[in-house]
Amino acid sequence: MPSENALGQEGGKSLDQGPRLSRSPSPLYCAMPTLPRPSNDPTSSFLHSLREHVSPFGTVIAWNKAFECLVNDSIARRFSPAREYIIELNDRFYDLMDIFSKQYFVHRDLRGSVSIRAAAIVFQF
Repeated sequence: MPSENALGQEGGKSLDQGPRLSRSPSPLYCAMPTLPRPSNDPTSSFLHSLREHVSPFGTVIAWNKAFECLVNDSIARRFSPAREYIIELNDRFYDLMDIFSKQYFVHRDLRGSVSIRAAAIVFQF
């Protein structure tokens, strides 16, 4: 039987699925029903804005390409008409973090970290 957290969710399940009710005897347990999803999904308007503001050519620079592409893939799964656009967009990403993780640039104040938080402090941006 899978372990449950304080919200009665099985370990490893996404919060996006919403908490499920449980018969937990714990006095700290707060039973919450699954909240209804909004009927107007903002994905379509987000994609319209993305196409409007991101050039159809050139490189898209991100700090963590893997994360950005994962989010984009999630959007493509929810909104299949944008699948080809998302694939093309993901192909154009350049991961700025590679400069630091592959040690093309080294700074002693980074102390081996490649996090954007460490870089922001060092470069004051």
